[in-house]
Amino acid sequence: KKSISSLLENDNNISITGTIVQVFDPKFYPTCINCGKKVEFSEGNYICKEHGKVNHEFSPILNFFFDDGTDSIRVVAFKNQVERILNISSEQVLAIKDNPASFEALKSSILGKQIEIIGRVNNNEMMQRKEFLVRSISQLNPMQLAKQIVEEIQI
Repeated sequence: KKSISSLLENDNNISITGTIVQVFDPKFYPTCINCGKKVEFSEGNYICKEHGKVNHEFSPILNFFFDDGTDSIRVVAFKNQVERILNISSEQVLAIKDNPASFEALKSSILGKQIEIIGRVNNNEMMQRKEFLVRSISQLNPMQLAKQIVEEIQI
């Protein structure tokens, strides 16, 4: 467990807790139905580096800024973690692709949400900043969080 201000590039399996302070509209990219990796569209076909010509599905990616009081960091969530953050099904997430305006109500419902995120720090070379890539997300229990803070103060 670390504070955002103490995160280092390539930190892995790190837990951070904080608040979602800004949310960007989700993006969708084509993925291989066999392995889930991003595919490229070429000459009328979707091509997976591992499986060649494949059928595809669209997978969501959601970016948001996360603050823990020491600093903030851009967080990147993929696929089922997007569903967990938004608290909706995969079908509902995919429906946003065809109706982006429907995301506005969801966006306001997650702003200010306090969560724990486990993941890794990545350096985004294009933006020249650290980002946090989500592995798992869980809701914070306010009573458990208060107990943890009291324990930390007593140490």
